[in-house]
Amino acid sequence: MTEPDEVSEEPQAPVYQTSDLVLCEVYTTDGELLGKVVDVLPAGGNDVFVVQKEKKEILLPARRAVIRKIDLENHRIEVQLPLGLRAIYEM
Repeated sequence: MTEPDEVSEEPQAPVYQTSDLVLCEVYTTDGELLGKVVDVLPAGGNDVFVVQKEKKEILLPARRAVIRKIDLENHRIEVQLPLGLRAIYEM
């Protein structure tokens, strides 16, 4: 008798509508306000959040390693910036 193969399924990431994410404020895990989501761009393997503050714009990959928490009720998204991303936008 053989044991059935175990299927390890990763939990599916929640699906959000772009209209729900637009105008959410984006904060780092340290509490720094990066700006508001102004658009979500489809980009192959994962979407990209376009975050704008005043005239500056930052593109954030919509990946679990980056997007830590989405709180639609409070219009707040918490992110962990990937290493080196801040330096790209501070040039």
